[in-house]
Amino acid sequence: MIQPFSGIGKGVSAVVRGIGRAFLSGNKVRGEALPRPATSSSTPWAPPPTPTARRLRGPFWRSDGSSASAVPGNRLGYAAKVTGEGIPAARWSTPGDGERLWFLGTLATIKLPGEASDGRFALIEFLFPHHASPPLHTHPQDESYIVLEGRLTIQAGEHRFELEAGGAATVPMRVAHTFRVDSQTARVLVLSTPAGLERMVQDAAVPASAPTLPPADAPRPAPEELERVFEAHGQVNLGPPLGPLD
Repeated sequence: MIQPFSGIGKGVSAVVRGIGRAFLSGNKVRGEALPRPATSSSTPWAPPPTPTARRLRGPFWRSDGSSASAVPGNRLGYAAKVTGEGIPAARWSTPGDGERLWFLGTLATIKLPGEASDGRFALIEFLFPHHASPPLHTHPQDESYIVLEGRLTIQAGEHRFELEAGGAATVPMRVAHTFRVDSQTARVLVLSTPAGLERMVQDAAVPASAPTLPPADAPRPAPEELERVFEAHGQVNLGPPLGPLD
């Protein structure tokens, strides 16, 4: 049986773009009206026209054939809409939506890619098998965990602790860390701040044909290719994964 995260070597990479501010400022605050520009007596004032929405790609089709949303780009499996002159509106992902990928023995579903927040964060849902553990590593993003189902042991710097369903933790960028799945499976939301982890997953994964853990014969990158992916995305592997008895 091929173990999750097996075949991972060491790699070094370029740093992903830093986090931006999440707040927008505007003239209309707490109900204040937008100022009207001065006009001549012969030209009545009129509000500016509503900006045209950015053109979206075709709909994202669920496995049952229904249309979930219009999706910009060719890799985004979430409902999205952008209105105005580059001003983003809310974007969301419903249950079952997202780009599903088989990533090194796990199922990764990209619920919100970096494009949804102009690179400030990305949200990935993982389904991990028993004893899944990546090598001890660092990367140029904070990595936060919210355990939905199951139980994890997390090693981050000098700290080791357990997380069960409902638990959460964050590991700052450049802190060496790993984890181990102690339950039969675990379902975990992983927040990448800024975005970038989801792009590494995309580059080292294959599309998942079902919302399940991958079969033993699912394709995965050769060790040399995996090292190149890690190097390109700034992940540096520093040590072995956690074994069942570690």
